[in-house]
Amino acid sequence: MRLNAKQIAAYTGGTFAVEPLDPRALLTGITWDSRDVCAGDLYVALPGERADGHDFVAAALSAGALGALVMQPMAEDVRALARELGAAVIDVPDTAGAVTDLAREWRSHLQGRVIALTGSTGKTTTKNLVRDVLAAAHSVVATVGNQNNELGVPKTLLSAEPETEAVVVEMGMRGTGQIAELCSFVRPDWGLVVNVGESHIELLGSRENIARAKAELLRELPEGTGLAFVNAADDFAGFVRAEARLDARRVPCVLFDGSPDAAARRVAADAADVVRPAVWAEQVELDEQGRPRFVLHAAGFGGSDAAAPHGEQASCSLNLRGLHNVGNACAAAAVGRALGMPLAA
Repeated sequence: MRLNAKQIAAYTGGTFAVEPLDPRALLTGITWDSRDVCAGDLYVALPGERADGHDFVAAALSAGALGALVMQPMAEDVRALARELGAAVIDVPDTAGAVTDLAREWRSHLQGRVIALTGSTGKTTTKNLVRDVLAAAHSVVATVGNQNNELGVPKTLLSAEPETEAVVVEMGMRGTGQIAELCSFVRPDWGLVVNVGESHIELLGSRENIARAKAELLRELPEGTGLAFVNAADDFAGFVRAEARLDARRVPCVLFDGSPDAAARRVAADAADVVRPAVWAEQVELDEQGRPRFVLHAAGFGGSDAAAPHGEQASCSLNLRGLHNVGNACAAAAVGRALGMPLAA
């Protein structure tokens, strides 16, 4: 993020309780934890059940914040401190909503590809793998930890610079429509669904409803230019593709598959003449510490795999433990391959 206080006020519908000393000074980060403030940050005062962020505005400004978003009148001593430090205090109707408003506007400044992912299990691990794969060849910003909610998602966008080549956004959900709402300001170019499980089934009632909620991500991809990534081993893979209307909307789909049946499923797809770009694993085994090693395959991407009868292949081993991480790794490799990275890289 690189915005001055006047831009922030305009984007959030705010008014100045204290104007900045230098209206051209850029705020370069955002936080709502006064203990994490870095010089040049925008501090967001969020009300909470245990503590109210407005009580820590002075501490944030003293720590180097160049501005604060508030939704309550500030005491005179706090305003005096802001004036003394040259910082802005911006009054907005809703501080949490203002974070989304900022991200919505900042998204238009981003020149790189925005890649969003969701899933019932393994989405944070997969996000980390996508981040690390892409970082081998590109500048990358990704969701920190599992900050995949209404605050963490906009913060991820705001953490990127205009020239960042790839922004990897993890999206969580607890109900229908939530992923679509996140997509309304993230505007992902590419979308990846790790799997459809039973998380939040008590809220959504069935795996079909969970799949519909996950498919919102793919349904929001731009027609004609978007790219979807779907887990071929998931029994709801076809349902998700159909629910998102990928073929009708001309959104290509890349399949990834880390299951023991991956090779057979690929052969069946060839026979049915519904071949899609794909990344899959064969010859999977675990070492003595439970870490997978396997042969990674890719086909259908063109370029270096076009001349090979069975696509590209490369030996792969993971530091992560568990067979379930083979599928997560294939997902990350699929994103990298779609960005033009050689499979070996």
